[in-house]
Amino acid sequence: MRGPCRPKASTLDDPDQPTWNIWEYELATDRLRRLIVSDLTAQQGHDLSPHYLPDGRIIFVSTRQQTAKAILHQ
Repeated sequence: MRGPCRPKASTLDDPDQPTWNIWEYELATDRLRRLIVSDLTAQQGHDLSPHYLPDGRIIFVSTRQQTAKAILHQ
């Protein structure tokens, strides 16, 4: 599991650059899925450094939270 490597789009301003997303690939089924399913939510920030927890959940760093003490929804 890792985020995609991609160059910046030279024709776009910083706010319009694509965001970093985390994808999971299942080798046995050849299935690829983005961890954050919603396009709108995924475009609100960068998701980096994914790691599996022992119980199978995934933890990662995100720049999506914009203010301190914001309530995050799953």
